[in-house]
Amino acid sequence: MAGGVSDAVFGGVGRGVRAGEERMGADGVCGAGGAAVVGDGEFDDDGGGEKQREEARYERAASGADSFREPAQLRLAAALRAGDLEQVKALLPAAGDLNKMYGETTLFLYALERGQGSEAVRLAIVKELLGAGANANVPPGKPLRAVSFQGREMVELLLAAGADVNYVGTDGEPYWWTWLHDDTKGEMVPLMLAHGANLQLRVRGFGPVSQAAHRGSWKTLLLLMEAGAPYKGEPSAYDGTLYDDVKRAGAPEAVKALAMMEAGAR
Repeated sequence: MAGGVSDAVFGGVGRGVRAGEERMGADGVCGAGGAAVVGDGEFDDDGGGEKQREEARYERAASGADSFREPAQLRLAAALRAGDLEQVKALLPAAGDLNKMYGETTLFLYALERGQGSEAVRLAIVKELLGAGANANVPPGKPLRAVSFQGREMVELLLAAGADVNYVGTDGEPYWWTWLHDDTKGEMVPLMLAHGANLQLRVRGFGPVSQAAHRGSWKTLLLLMEAGAPYKGEPSAYDGTLYDDVKRAGAPEAVKALAMMEAGAR
């Protein structure tokens, strides 16, 4: 983007925080439609009311102004949000520690969650950040979750940078279990296995094979069994055992899994 980051990046906030340098009012927000922030964040309301407040809150969070305070950080946040690769390269040296926590985020996590542009541009920006010292495990587990549905290449990029597929989130499940029911192309579970997915992990008494059966992911279940995931004596997420679940299913992969179970004494 020639000439740096455009004002359009910020929407309503842009005129309050121009590339992270200028601030308007006490906390740097100018709402859309003429409602400006004054004093301690109160609106001079010309009729927009709560909708303008909500838009301003959203735009402030999206711009990074809720988290970052230094001009260098705000300028980088603006470039990241705009998907401006050249500006990102130029601004990185002055931005400081990409892994430093600002509230619940870091500059790197902000890039993963808010970055825009084509897939190729976003990949290039993340590579730049990783090359500048960004840690794929800070905050723990969040970078990988942030890119879960941004395409295989982005996930693979973070895995190659050391992101932990076995990190257990607040839901009690390891990250890689995300794909036990959502691997529509059949490519993510093999990727998780190639990067050290722990087949022995159990959550609330269930292993990954039971989870795959519970979600009706018979192709994934078969893949996990073939990779060595425990299945003998596994409980059902419903009633009975995993063997009962597989026996009831009619999918071709379930038939193959059933044959494996019977050959291995269940």
